[in-house]
Amino acid sequence: MKQVLFLIAVIAFFGCSEEQKPSPGAEDTPYSEQRREPVRVGTDMIKDQRTASSGSITEWPEMRFDRYDHDFGDVPEGTVVETKFTFRNTGTSNLIIYSAKGTCGCTVPEYPREPIPPGEEGSIVVTYDSANRKGIQRKSVNITANTNPNVITLNLVSTIVQN
Repeated sequence: MKQVLFLIAVIAFFGCSEEQKPSPGAEDTPYSEQRREPVRVGTDMIKDQRTASSGSITEWPEMRFDRYDHDFGDVPEGTVVETKFTFRNTGTSNLIIYSAKGTCGCTVPEYPREPIPPGEEGSIVVTYDSANRKGIQRKSVNITANTNPNVITLNLVSTIVQN
């Protein structure tokens, strides 16, 4: 029995120490030393025309809000409150909002689904439900749009008071 275990140990030792040979056709140059030419992508190659631009960063839409923070103050528990954030497209191309999401289910934003032309205004109405909340609450809404940067955050604060 000892001889069988010894034989298995010897086979395992020599089997694990075998040097791996490169597969046929593998290059001898390490990956870190290989040079690759960059691929240039033009806007004509982009299929989603909402995100295609002329290639100039000066032609991005820009979303400027009247404010980025809102304090609801003292809110009785169970009350639903809302606020409206107004913005203007100060860029040079149409502004498209892809999504607006609250950090939890108690914060629900409503946003315009149609493109906002340069110079025009729009608004995002945020509804906050204070049910089952206590104390100071900090919530936020992340807006994803075809702007640079593409995510803008609106902040909400409230103090929930017991009835």
